[in-house]
Order: sequence, then C-alpha cells, then structure tokens
Amino acid sequence: GTGFDVTNTSRAELGEIGLRFNYGFAFSHDDYEGNDQRGANPDGTLIKSGTFAEAVASYGIFDLTLGLRYDTWNIEGVRDYDAPGAGSCPPGGPACPVDMASRSGSEWNPRIGLSARATDWLQLYASYGRSYRAPTASEMFYPGGHNFNGVGDPIAGNLDLVPEIMWGLDIGANITAENLVIDGDSLRFKLGYFDNRIDNFITYGLDQKPGEPRPIPRWVNVSGTTRMNGFEIEGGYDAGFAYANLAVTIADTEQPLPYFAGIGTDVGRLPDDFATLDIGARFLDRSLTLGGRMNYVGDSVQAFVDQRNSIPIPSYVTVDIYGSWQFSEQGKLFASLENVGDVSYVAANAGFADSYSGKATGRGRTFLAGASLKF
Repeated sequence: GTGFDVTNTSRAELGEIGLRFNYGFAFSHDDYEGNDQRGANPDGTLIKSGTFAEAVASYGIFDLTLGLRYDTWNIEGVRDYDAPGAGSCPPGGPACPVDMASRSGSEWNPRIGLSARATDWLQLYASYGRSYRAPTASEMFYPGGHNFNGVGDPIAGNLDLVPEIMWGLDIGANITAENLVIDGDSLRFKLGYFDNRIDNFITYGLDQKPGEPRPIPRWVNVSGTTRMNGFEIEGGYDAGFAYANLAVTIADTEQPLPYFAGIGTDVGRLPDDFATLDIGARFLDRSLTLGGRMNYVGDSVQAFVDQRNSIPIPSYVTVDIYGSWQFSEQGKLFASLENVGDVSYVAANAGFADSYSGKATGRGRTFLAGASLKF
C-alpha cells in the first residue's frame, strides 16, 4: 500500500467569531497479489481518494464544526486465469489473467459537531456524521476455491458488493481539573457514548445469483442495519508522587458472524467489554516508578459454520506489575512481569483450532526487561 495526504489550516476572525478551516486531499493505493499457488488470495487493486474541508466557528463557550468529505474508490481485479500451458499462457510460468473486471463509485460524507465549555473544568460535546468503507479487492474478487494451482475460481467473487455506509453519533463530556486535592495534581476524565449504525455491512455468507444452481459462499452485504453502540470511560488522577488511570469500554455489538467461516479460518467477534486499571507511585525524586495494572477482557465468540454453532470464549482477568528507573537524562531501565498469576485463557480471534479444542494459548507469565539510551 502507498498513499499521501496534503492538508492546510487557515484562521480568520469575523467580529467575535473565530474561524478555523482545515482542508486537503488524501490518496491511497492498495495492491493485492497472491503467491504462485494463490488458493483463496485474489489479485487486484483498490484506489481511494478523498477531498475534505472542515470549518470550526468559535463563539464564547461554543465551537461549531461543519465538515464535508468527497470520497472516490476504484477496484480492479482478476476474474479468471489460464493455467500455465493452457491457451496463450506460457508453460512453466505463473497463471495468466484472462478476465479483468472493475467497479467504482463516489460518496459524499458530511459531519456536524457542537461542543460547549460549560465551566473551566467541564466540556460537553456531540457529533454526528457519515462515513463509508469500500469493499476490498480481496472481498470482491475472492476466488473461493482452494485448488492451489494458481488458477483460482472466479465463481466465488462478488462484483455486486457495495460500500458499507455508517452514520455515527458521539456524545459525551470531558472533565479536567488541576490543584484539586494538593498543589500540582491533575484530574482528567472522559465519558462518551457512541452509536454507529452500518448499512451494507460486509461479511461472509451464502449468496445465489441469477443462473447459479445453488447458493455459494462468498463475501456479501448484509441486509438491514448493523448496530454498534456503547459507553467509553477514560480518566486519570496524577498527584506527582502517585497516579491512577482507568479505561472502560462497555459496548453492545450486533456484528453478524459470517456463515461457513471458522472451519480452518480465524474469524470471530471481538469482545464488547474491556477494562484496565493502572496504579503506580514514584520514588527517588520521581525517577523510580513502580506500578501494577489489571486487565479485564470480556467474553467473545469464535465463528464456526454459523451463528448457532459458534464457540463461546469466556472472559478473563490478568494482572501485570512493572517498574522503571530514569537513572540519568540519557538513560532509563525498565522491567515488567505480565500475567503475574499465570492465568490460563483463550484470546479472542486466537484461531479456530485453539478455540474448538479449548486450548488456552494466551500468553502466560512473562518477564520483560530492557534499557533505553539517548545520545
């Protein structure tokens, strides 16, 4: 993949209203290339570009944001091959593409946001906007067949795929305060709610096109709306000699599990819920830091054939301890002991074989140590 973006910011004042304009252009080019055996790895390219502009108007305690982005996409890939020695394809070499296809489109994606600095320590915000994800060459030209002769099977591709479209709502509050308990301390806290509704969600499923004798497993757009929503909490308190940080995600993801996935593949659903609590203290003029971290990972699902037969993966909790010593301006030593209790667990999306057999292959107790030097 290659890409670039060019952006610029301009500022102006209109009476008591402060204006800020961000605008630019972005371009990316992804190249998919299967190996000589190919199997289920198609060849193709995905080119995307975006022209965007955003205006922020500030008046008193309020900031109003209006944004608009124009995106284009173009996918080109191989639909069929001749095997080496067949047709005009030279023998002894790789398979030769004989059927190419392409699809393209464009999208307008608006966004609006409003924030208010209600007090010196409280900011409220809300935003609503549209975004999209174009299908990849791997999804649209997925050959499906595992013949491993470099030819592939174009019947499993899906030229009817369309981009995923998401309308997303974000609302929340930011809290910042200093000198709250003692001089020099600081508090930061963020509480947010997100609600993303996705149309044309792309996943693996059964699909029967006109003229086909039976449904075929291929990448498809799911009908209806896929919803992902939840709360995010992030915050920390730092008193200099000690600190505490907390991060929590409590979500409800209705992501559909793909059909006929999980048999030899590593497709599943990530956990909805995560939590991390990090507490530490500083000594020796704050050059020595000692701390501990608790990690909670909620339950998840590993795909197996379909939703009903999928494999549940239980939640787990691990604890880490760590330390670092800044012995000079140029040098630092650090060490950590992860998963102190040597907890046995299955990591989400670790792999079908591990999940199916119940093998807990999550990393056990692990000691890490190192140093950094600046010259």
